[in-house]
Amino acid sequence: MAAHAHSGPSNPRNNAHSGPLSPSAGVTRAGGVTTAGSVSDSSKAASALWLMASHFESTRQIPQLVKCLEAVCQSPQPFLPLVEVRTRCWLAHVLLTHSRNVLQAKAHLERAQVLLKAVPGNIPLKCTALSLLATCYRLIGHAHFHKHVLQKAIDLVTHHLATLPPAHPQTWGSASGSEPGPTSVASSGSGSGVGLGGGSGAGSAGELVRWLGVFSVGIAGQLVGEGDVEGAAGALAKGMAAVHTTGDKGMMLLLSSSLLHIRISTVHHTPQQISALLSDCTSLWQQIPPRQQPDYRGLLVYVQLLAAMWHLRVADYNQARADVAAAEEGLAVMSPAAANRIVPAGSSPADASVPCQLQQQQQQQGVDMRAHREVQRDTRAVLGGGGGSDESPVCYREDPLMRLPLGPPHVLKADWLPLPAVRALAGLLKVVLSRPGGKFLESEGVLKEEREMLRDELLRIGVHQGSTEPSLEPWSVGWAGTLLLLHLYVLETQAILALTATEYPLSQRILLDMCDWSRRFPTLLASFGPNLHLLLGQYAHATGNLPIAIRHFNTAAAKAASSSPHHAHHRPIRCLALCLAAIAHLTIDDPSHSHISQAVDILSALEQEEQQYAHMRQMQQQQQQQQQPQQQGASAAAAAAAAGGGEDERIREQCAQLLASALLALRQGNLVEARNRLASGLKLTHRQLSNHQIAAHFLLAIGGIALRTSDLIGAKDILKSGLTLFRAARDTQGVVAVASELTLLYGSTGEVMAESQNAAYLARKRAELGQQVTAAVNAPGHAALLQYGISQ
Repeated sequence: MAAHAHSGPSNPRNNAHSGPLSPSAGVTRAGGVTTAGSVSDSSKAASALWLMASHFESTRQIPQLVKCLEAVCQSPQPFLPLVEVRTRCWLAHVLLTHSRNVLQAKAHLERAQVLLKAVPGNIPLKCTALSLLATCYRLIGHAHFHKHVLQKAIDLVTHHLATLPPAHPQTWGSASGSEPGPTSVASSGSGSGVGLGGGSGAGSAGELVRWLGVFSVGIAGQLVGEGDVEGAAGALAKGMAAVHTTGDKGMMLLLSSSLLHIRISTVHHTPQQISALLSDCTSLWQQIPPRQQPDYRGLLVYVQLLAAMWHLRVADYNQARADVAAAEEGLAVMSPAAANRIVPAGSSPADASVPCQLQQQQQQQGVDMRAHREVQRDTRAVLGGGGGSDESPVCYREDPLMRLPLGPPHVLKADWLPLPAVRALAGLLKVVLSRPGGKFLESEGVLKEEREMLRDELLRIGVHQGSTEPSLEPWSVGWAGTLLLLHLYVLETQAILALTATEYPLSQRILLDMCDWSRRFPTLLASFGPNLHLLLGQYAHATGNLPIAIRHFNTAAAKAASSSPHHAHHRPIRCLALCLAAIAHLTIDDPSHSHISQAVDILSALEQEEQQYAHMRQMQQQQQQQQQPQQQGASAAAAAAAAGGGEDERIREQCAQLLASALLALRQGNLVEARNRLASGLKLTHRQLSNHQIAAHFLLAIGGIALRTSDLIGAKDILKSGLTLFRAARDTQGVVAVASELTLLYGSTGEVMAESQNAAYLARKRAELGQQVTAAVNAPGHAALLQYGISQ
């Protein structure tokens, strides 16, 4: 799961219940070692060092800050465990924020865990230390320890909640400064509120419930990575049940959106479940008080983009466009460029895209972060961490110009993708929605911008044209995998546009770039393998190498069936790859009809699989309807949505199968069956997919059947419609195919002038197509591209 919740006090030495600097109070409350009136020399020394550290933090003198904290940790004089724990947590946070010393931070936190065994209570501080330690394990790739620490934190909070009275309903935004709850471990830089000790540290029920929600999101993401989707959903459900008792709508929305992400990204769902979750998220957003909603704008964008991906999958394009437009509107308000833009003289306040207060806040954040980056560069040698990018793991995540915050920063810092990557994803979805309608020039411009944006993001974490997986720093692996996948999806869309427009040399260069990235990052980009082979098969088919195309399609289908079986997008890719393999078999002129037999085998097996899948879905829906009356806590809107349905995720697969099976029937001479299947496919494409290129292919086949059955008037109208769509799509191959049919038609009707003009037009288009194919075939990378991933 892409969303992460990183939590802890706004500064580890300043957790809930910490008061002003008071060594005597701190010592007494920490364990009663001394009386309120006696202050040990060690406490005075620690107090002085903490004051100095706070000053150096506020003035951004990070090396001096580190030396002060290390002096506490390395002092020969013994300190109370609570003092040392807070110091080590503070120091670990500084190391994560300003350096790449994840291992050193981990060592401090492991020592803190040992010390905390002797400290009673102080649950928020223990949660802080566990959250930081889990972050370290995640950054260095120790998944087992990451999961173990998160489970330990969940058990700790769950056990302690059982001893407390019920929490009072409140939202994140109502948390006070004295009880901030599970905030992110990000230095406030204020230097105020420093305390060596703390209260009993039990934490209120509301605060601990928020911690439980944070850890539930974290462990759910880990379980999804292990393939335990139902375990992840169960973890979120437990967190939701606890948070429901507090009425914390913001945390409930985070948990619901996390569950929505899991369901959409995997095959473990029904359309009714998705509809119910979307309704829940909408209802929870509306229940957040309007004055607090700006704090959750990032979470709303997260939900809107997830909704857009779902509506795109079920071919509800109007709703998907509305979701993307709403997300882009929210991103525009959050954009630093919008905040820094100068409003022209004479403009009314309504002309500004964000309120003045938000502009000032974001401008100040930009100034603070630029200064923070300068401090990082100046202190790199002191804190360690060699070469590479100038970013540190936590700084990259917490940069206010680069984050998509999912909650109020003073309470919780949970993130999904870097803000530029979120904007790139929104732009990519916009292109995917507009491309089938023929908006190619607009799509190309957006894709170029998104590609440059993602490349800049990759450079920020040290990924450049010569990078490989072994060269990545441990902390950057997770971010690199996410950004690289998104980058390849942008390249994939660019390649599809180039193939559609018959720009084969351009598509070849894009595909070579994609193969290069996949070769250098084989593990991080393993899940993209089916998509890449699908594109390579289409490129091979377009350039006339049908046997190689079939091998790539079969490889794509095999990879989709074997790798990451829980991923929802792999089943449609496998279906499409097999349909394209069948079409390639049918395209080969084989007197022995062996290729026709292979196409029959492929489509027959695929039809059986689709019937089994439809039966499984039906059983899931029946089970859900039986369980629906037993569900508790579900909103009325969610229950109504779950009772409905009608959304079909198999629309694209159905269209592909109808086209392939119709072409098979056509090769077998069964014109009636072919025409019926083509008519069904055209109706489905026109009504739900709105894809002009696919509709043009259906029209081409239907027009060809009409021509062969002597329906010349109908054939002429149909073929001209197909020609118009192919021209709009800039599909020269399609134009050549339709023009060839029209030449035959004009010859049959005796339209000599039309036949002559069409023949000349056909010759021109064939020459253009031949030039593109020749340029691609003669290019140096053509042979390597055809053999990528299939040569043994």
